[in-house]
Amino acid sequence: MTLTLALISSLYAFAEDTPVVEAPAPVEALFETAAPAKPTVVFIHGLYLNASCWDGWRAQFEAQGYDTLAPEWPGHEGSPAELRANVPEALNTLSFEELVAQHRELVAGLDAPILIGHSMGGLIVQLLLQEGLGRAGVALHSAPPKGLTSLAPAFFRSNAPVLKPGSAPILLTPKQFRFGFGNYLDRDEALALYEMSLVPEAKGVAKGPLTDAAAVDWAKERAPLLIVAGGEDHVIPAGLNERMARHYEASPSRTDLVVMPTRTHGTLTQPGWEQVAADVLSWLAGL
Repeated sequence: MTLTLALISSLYAFAEDTPVVEAPAPVEALFETAAPAKPTVVFIHGLYLNASCWDGWRAQFEAQGYDTLAPEWPGHEGSPAELRANVPEALNTLSFEELVAQHRELVAGLDAPILIGHSMGGLIVQLLLQEGLGRAGVALHSAPPKGLTSLAPAFFRSNAPVLKPGSAPILLTPKQFRFGFGNYLDRDEALALYEMSLVPEAKGVAKGPLTDAAAVDWAKERAPLLIVAGGEDHVIPAGLNERMARHYEASPSRTDLVVMPTRTHGTLTQPGWEQVAADVLSWLAGL
């Protein structure tokens, strides 16, 4: 009996002195890593609008985990109504080259962002991509690089204010705005959109596609580019964007073209814009 008790006591003492070894983690846990942070998205607006045109898009992208920026062009800060009433002096001298330089400086300071531009902003996206800036680009209803134009009557009518003599800023009339941006709206709806969003524009920027600063090297290697065109766009007819895409066939880099039959130049806020943004997100996810 004494020997048995001594043996039991020894076993208890051994158990108390032995460190507890936890069960190993499942094999899957050894390979778990935090999801990589998504890149910043830089939204670049076009003529006759300011950065507020991207508000809905920014919210949709941020809901998917992206940080976003929408830089304002010089002379575009403030409410559209105030800008129309008091046209900023900066618009008398602002050039396309200055605008590209502003965005180049911003993008160069970021960690390979995604670039998304509308109209003239789409042209700026193309120029920055060919400089090696940005990990991917999206050009929505993009203004053409130097050397490309359209013979469509709607193109000449909607861009006629750019060709008028002089260097004074351009202030579209409600009728001109409706033809260019609101051709999916009735007169009263187009006027409401005009009052909410139309801003005066620098003619030096509007003439950008006619200058050497807008030249691209079609064959140069660059990040992937998605070109989105609208079948009802008067300002940038879909055929013009289709020609852009064909020119980029000289490049080894990925260029995708999507033509959306019912979209107008006002696509950023036209009903159904959420689906356009979702399609862009899907393209980016597939890269």
